[in-house]
Amino acid sequence: MLTWALAEKLLDKRITVNALHPGVVNTELVRDASGVVGMISRTFFKVVGRTPEQGADTPLWLAAAIEVEGL
Repeated sequence: MLTWALAEKLLDKRITVNALHPGVVNTELVRDASGVVGMISRTFFKVVGRTPEQGADTPLWLAAAIEVEGL
């Protein structure tokens, strides 16, 4: 909702505003999580998560993509 509000506010300035979720990225976000939930989270991130480099691909693409200009 913040993205929509900001996009509307900046519409007349021809500034494109977008939001994204990079997906599950295996970072140290859950490194210190404890208990069963922590163990499950760490395992899930290791098995399913993308590397930090892969996780950066989507934000970098969105920032530079001509395809989303004006959207």
